[in-house]
Amino acid sequence: MTSRGVLPESVIPPPSEVTDAPDEKQRARARLGMTVKNKWRIDSLLGVGGMASVYAATHHRNGSRAALKILHAEFARDVGIRERFLREGYVANKIDHPGRVAILDDDITEQDEPFLVMELLDGETVQQLWKRKSRKLPVAEALWIAGEVLLTLESFHAEGIVHRDLKPANIFITKDNVVKLLDFGVARMRGAPGDKTKAGTALGTPSFMAPEQAMGLTEGVDGRADLFSIGATLYAVLSGQRLHQGRSDNEAFILAATTPAPSLARIAPELPASVIGLVDKALAWDKRNRFESAAQMRQEVLRVLEEVGASVPRRSSPTSTRRPPPDDSPTAVGMRAAEEPAPHDEPGEAEPDDPAVTRLTEVFRRMERLLPAVRHYGWTHPDADNKLRATFQAIVEALRADGSLVHWTLTPYAFEHRRRTVWEPSHPLDLVPYNLFAAGVRRVQLLPGITEDELRALCEVLLLDPLRDLAPEDDVAAALWERRLEHVRYDVVSVFVEGDAADREQFWHEADDLEGMARRAAEEKANRAEAAAMVIDTDAAALRAARRAASALALDPVAQRALGTQLVMSPDRWSERFVEVVADAFLNARRYKDVELVTEPMAASARDLILARRFEVLFGMHDAIEKALDALAPRQQGGALATELARGMFPPDTMRLLLREATRIVTTAAPGGAAQPAPVDLDLVAQRLAPILHKLGSETLPVAMEVVGHTGHEALRRALLGHVERTLPGHEEGVVDALMTLDLDVARPILKMFAASRTQGALGALKRLSGCANAALRCEAIAHLATSPEQIRDELLSLAESAPPDVRVAALRTLAHHQVRAAGPLLVRRVQDSSFHQLTLDERREFLGALYTLNPARGESVAVELLQRHGLLADDAAEQTRCLSAELLGREARSQEALDAALAASKRRPWNSQALRDAAGAAAEAIAARLGKRISTAGEVP
Repeated sequence: MTSRGVLPESVIPPPSEVTDAPDEKQRARARLGMTVKNKWRIDSLLGVGGMASVYAATHHRNGSRAALKILHAEFARDVGIRERFLREGYVANKIDHPGRVAILDDDITEQDEPFLVMELLDGETVQQLWKRKSRKLPVAEALWIAGEVLLTLESFHAEGIVHRDLKPANIFITKDNVVKLLDFGVARMRGAPGDKTKAGTALGTPSFMAPEQAMGLTEGVDGRADLFSIGATLYAVLSGQRLHQGRSDNEAFILAATTPAPSLARIAPELPASVIGLVDKALAWDKRNRFESAAQMRQEVLRVLEEVGASVPRRSSPTSTRRPPPDDSPTAVGMRAAEEPAPHDEPGEAEPDDPAVTRLTEVFRRMERLLPAVRHYGWTHPDADNKLRATFQAIVEALRADGSLVHWTLTPYAFEHRRRTVWEPSHPLDLVPYNLFAAGVRRVQLLPGITEDELRALCEVLLLDPLRDLAPEDDVAAALWERRLEHVRYDVVSVFVEGDAADREQFWHEADDLEGMARRAAEEKANRAEAAAMVIDTDAAALRAARRAASALALDPVAQRALGTQLVMSPDRWSERFVEVVADAFLNARRYKDVELVTEPMAASARDLILARRFEVLFGMHDAIEKALDALAPRQQGGALATELARGMFPPDTMRLLLREATRIVTTAAPGGAAQPAPVDLDLVAQRLAPILHKLGSETLPVAMEVVGHTGHEALRRALLGHVERTLPGHEEGVVDALMTLDLDVARPILKMFAASRTQGALGALKRLSGCANAALRCEAIAHLATSPEQIRDELLSLAESAPPDVRVAALRTLAHHQVRAAGPLLVRRVQDSSFHQLTLDERREFLGALYTLNPARGESVAVELLQRHGLLADDAAEQTRCLSAELLGREARSQEALDAALAASKRRPWNSQALRDAAGAAAEAIAARLGKRISTAGEVP
């Protein structure tokens, strides 16, 4: 452990250029041995931050020890930064609480540098503790730290003080087990003046920052932002992985502002459910869904601590809790044993005829039949139910043979058992292993005692489409964890840090250096402009800060004048210049066949705008660059540049994200609640997207097929179908699998495209569909393959007579949809046959509906005839048919004959059941209304 003071570590993006400025560490070391203000002798350097250096010092008269925090000289000249630095002392001392670091004094050095005299701490930060314990703290210890921090926050939040930079490096544990909060340099007091920053500038550390803070919504940041930071700290120390791991600080800020926090269950499913629930609630995207206060969150922390058996009151303070025992104590060892999953041994490669491999291959052979049946029919269909039972029976037999060998490992494309492939599914089921692997699932085991319901729940997870079925912050592993399947075990790894030991060690080494990036930026002097920007109030102030930055970078006078000229450009001129530069760069890259050098960053910018739901800006940027290209390049290129621009800026992944975000439902905030992103104007999206889709090629066809079935917006659907029609030729076979997942109303236009083209690929696709398990698509394909109405009639009526019930119903609907009038006489004959009553209710309804659609007059007369036909007593099957006839007449009929028949059937007679009388009475009212007549209380028409 080390003695240290308080070191602010606000994140400053890395410099774009390196200057020859003096080494800040050398300047800091030069103070060693000096006496400041004839009071404090500087003994040792504790650290150098982006804005200040921290020293251990001794008072030369009374011998007291303290920490001196001295602002860097360059920042001392900036009034805004100077005030924010000194405000740390005022904020920390406003609350008398053992959890804050006492500020003993503030003064100015002989070199006019403000400094704070602070309590000198002896112990370590949670960051150091976390690293010392191999990047994972025991649950009890992590919760104890969180509880102590929350106890301190209760006092500060009560005074309207929000810390805004809570993270492991700013939480200190003394040798006496007192938890203290460091660095109130970016803390904000309610109503404090001079705290506004330039739009888009956020103070804090992105991996631990609430989304409203990352967005720069200063007025929207309250105590719940600190609770998010506590949740992010728990997420890190319990899982070993920080939130929002960007490739740079700028990217991390974008992720923090646009990406909801994933569930802790994704990377640490072995943790207790109560712990995961606590962290997930603290990390809720909408602050209204987090804990209401530090006190409420602390109560939940104490409850969970008690649940794991680690909460014992500390004698010195009835409001605190005792720190859990060290790692090597029996209690701590027992806790870890409960938290960590038992390891498993994987024997060597199995032989091809190994019985376990054979049994698992049979299980997945049946699973491969079950999953498509569920996808096409749903769980209630008899075919899906039968295949579920067959798959379950195969699993039971495998477990009965050896209950420990029903397990498999995952690769991105297959399931393996002891390095032997037991299932390598074809499209579209190839997404099953891929989605599991992408979510970090590496091994699955089924245990004896598994139930049919658990197998069904497991299959539901296997069929999930993360883009369509899950929230952005969730994945398949989280969905699997939520099912709580007692007899299904699985291992999940963090896909971010997965790799060999050397890879992981390198990652952690780099992670330790992240916060040091700010210090290196300070040493190179190029962070001066960003530090100045932290206190910008107006655009005029921004220009002054930038000019000071130019001076700090030691530019020559000519360069300074050039920079000053650029800085006074209007925003519109900046936008125009940006478009001109991008267009010129695009043409140059295209000339040298390296257009990806320009389009890839453009696609990345497009994704950022999409995640921010700034669609107007996105389309405006595309249109402006397209116009600039048209002005710069010869027109005889025939639109090739515009096409290449669209395909580079909107590759399939970007287009998929655009369509998903555009169609994602966003609820607006309640009055007085936090602001939410406004719903997207889909009319605008469809209008602006249509010409872009017109330029995209077949590589976007799978994306259009994915989305077209899930949007209810007609204009957007038409735009997608237009793209499908343009790119379909030559790709018909690849569309068939996607068609099977679509509703019939969406699939019909695409089937018409097949029928209209009559190419070999289209006919092949229709033939394949004519034999598929989806009854509706099968009948539609048969209708489109037929060469005459008579052929449609014969084939569909044959299905309507002999096929399974769902196919018979689909055949009747297809006959009606395609207006096959030649089928009318045969339908009449079938309805009038005495065996008609023995058909299922759905079939009888479809027969009557199809007949009415093809010939309304004949359909009405047949329905009247059926309604009037009865015996002396009611017959259940015949009464059902009469009820169907009454419903049809009530919905469609407009004749006196139909009204008379309905009135007669509504009267109390031995052959009229109560259900029929009710249906006929409702039908009579509807028919009379259409005829402009009224029915008397006696049930007659005057």
